[in-house]
Amino acid sequence: MSRAERLLDLIQTLRRHRTPVTGQALAEELGVSLRTLYRDIATLQGQGADIVGGAGRSAAGGGGGRYSCEGRGGAAGGAAGGA
Repeated sequence: MSRAERLLDLIQTLRRHRTPVTGQALAEELGVSLRTLYRDIATLQGQGADIVGGAGRSAAGGGGGRYSCEGRGGAAGGAAGGA
């Protein structure tokens, strides 16, 4: 899978989730490491995707903060195309 495909998968996965999801859960769902997930989110945010959340530890002690895709269309949809 190319990086562009992985970034698109990340955006689509975030859009499917109705509530914020942990970084660890996203990484497992996408089959990538937590570090790769953080890099991919930073890339998408740098391209204008409206992804909110941040790296850290959740209240339950699991890895990764919680993330959501605020913009259900627009900039987030096109962000992965340029990668």
